[in-house]
Amino acid sequence: MMLARHRAAVGAAVAVCLALGVTGARAQCDLTKLCAPPAGSDPCVIAMNQTVPGDRPGCTLDLGGRGLVIKAGAKLEVTQGLGPLMVHARTILLEPGAQIVADGLNLALVGGSIGLVADDTITLQNLGTKRAQVSVAGPSGGQLVLQAVNDIVMDGSLLAQATASDGLGGDISVTSTQGNLTISGGGIRADGGSNVDNGASGGTVGLEAHGNVTVDALINDSDGDCGDACETDLTADTGNVTVTANASIDVSGSGSVASGGAVQIMAAGSVQVLGQILGTATGTNGPDGSGGDGGGFFVTAGAGVTLSSLVSLSGHSLDGDGGTVDVEAAGDILLAATGSLLVPTFGQGGGGMVTVKSSAGKATINGPIDARGDEFGGTIEVDAAGAATITSALNADSRAPTVAGGGTGGTINIQACTISAPGGAIISSVGPGPAPDNATNLLVASGHMVLGCQLHAGTDPGNPHNALEAPSIADITFTASIDAVPTPDEMENSALSCCENCATTTTTTVTTTTIAGGTTTTLTTPPTTSVAATTTTTSVVSTTAPGASTTVPSTPTPTQAPSDCTELPLVGFDALVCRLGMLRLDLGTLPVELLGGKKIGRQLSVSLDRATSAMQVAQGGKKVTVNLRRARKQLSVFMHALKRAQRKGMPPDVSARLQALASEAMDELGSLRASAQ
Repeated sequence: MMLARHRAAVGAAVAVCLALGVTGARAQCDLTKLCAPPAGSDPCVIAMNQTVPGDRPGCTLDLGGRGLVIKAGAKLEVTQGLGPLMVHARTILLEPGAQIVADGLNLALVGGSIGLVADDTITLQNLGTKRAQVSVAGPSGGQLVLQAVNDIVMDGSLLAQATASDGLGGDISVTSTQGNLTISGGGIRADGGSNVDNGASGGTVGLEAHGNVTVDALINDSDGDCGDACETDLTADTGNVTVTANASIDVSGSGSVASGGAVQIMAAGSVQVLGQILGTATGTNGPDGSGGDGGGFFVTAGAGVTLSSLVSLSGHSLDGDGGTVDVEAAGDILLAATGSLLVPTFGQGGGGMVTVKSSAGKATINGPIDARGDEFGGTIEVDAAGAATITSALNADSRAPTVAGGGTGGTINIQACTISAPGGAIISSVGPGPAPDNATNLLVASGHMVLGCQLHAGTDPGNPHNALEAPSIADITFTASIDAVPTPDEMENSALSCCENCATTTTTTVTTTTIAGGTTTTLTTPPTTSVAATTTTTSVVSTTAPGASTTVPSTPTPTQAPSDCTELPLVGFDALVCRLGMLRLDLGTLPVELLGGKKIGRQLSVSLDRATSAMQVAQGGKKVTVNLRRARKQLSVFMHALKRAQRKGMPPDVSARLQALASEAMDELGSLRASAQ
């Protein structure tokens, strides 16, 4: 068992080396100097300040199965240079105030690189104001990788921030391959400078555990233009993800014009977000002003999701768009009264997009969702297999539309088994524009709906702006508090799958057999009662006589873009269709392992499908500006998922091709948006 574990750890060390860009031989550091006597003691104890060389090819401390302890107040420092420090030990423990530092101090003005690999556990301790820390901070942050087989308890600080105003935040990766991961104490910094004009931006933070991931401190991955740079990912392969009330995650942009970054949470179990998620943008006003877009918040859970704090991803004037929230779970989703999903914007941009989807549970929205824009309202979608309950305000209004700007109200779509929106709740998509693509509320219940809320939408021609669908009109009930403008259109849709009080059917089978000679036997099977299911599966059984041929229908082949369409002189929508089609074609040829696993593969596929769908609607001439913006948002989601797939082992040549196609599609979307305005 110990040998197997050691071999696995050696493999992990190799992976960390590759992550740090280490491919050549590394110097073996003088352990006699570093470890306190007696020689060969376990653990190796560093009790006083020590230095290791920072020149290339770097330094490796391989303790051969022994533990490493850095005592309180002691520092292990990498001297000037870009050579990485690699530490491999059975366990790694930094006592309160202990430090491992690689600040670079090199001509490249970049922090150093540190990799810590443990066969068992990694622990950074904290006592009062004395916190253990590992730092690769520098004018631009460096690279820091921690990997352990079992638990990682980070009660100190991990630092990769930029110290220069035009610096880039560094990259931090923390992975427990078989245990849990806890971040507390001083938290994590990978923030950049604020001089956006000189390219400043934040970095990346990746936290992953086989079991649970718990964040109980600040993760600061902000500053500069975070739109295509700042990303924080939390992944629990078999467990839960919890962001406590003491924690917050910040991927906000800063500087003159800057967009927010992205936060992504993926868990096989449940997700609880009790602390703030911030991804706001900055901008400038005036005739030549410009604004950044709000960031993204993406959650995928195998069980339930609870959101009970502020999620703020607002865009900024003059023309920035609101951010994107996409929460998808197999279990119940709760936005608590103390929580909020805010993706508004100001000026000429459009409100953001919020999607809340429970594939097998209910969705309860007790906190506000704001996707308003001054010119263009955003999009809110709530989809639940069970009940959807709205007790707060869902707002996708166009607050101050102008004729010159062509402003339109947003859309709100709620689909569930049952829908309840009592008095005090607000569902509003007010603004100009014809239905059904503008200023429209669409509520679809497979069972019943009870509405006493404020239900406001646009009033331009092209009704219905307030559209209600249920199996029968009798399933739609209004209470005395209902305030609906315009008057709702109630539509009966008998094709909706039954989800409550479903009709029963009784089946009696009678089999008659006639035997040679005229004798007839009749067998009656007792009645069976079944309840209509919400999902209907039709099976066809056929018997083929011996010697007969059987033809199996082939699976339809999806329409594919020509393999050489990128070489054609295409422009506008034709060029965009080509790039999106090539992305779909390439994804379809890759095994799920090369996409970073099933979850990332699904996110790549879903975001690409949504971008393609929005593009097709815009191509058809409907709400062109808004749908191009939606396509751009979804393509941004795709590109963030692609970064994650790269870190999970997607081959460099594959990721480079997909990245190039996605970037070209983004450029085409930008050109189309500019010409449509």
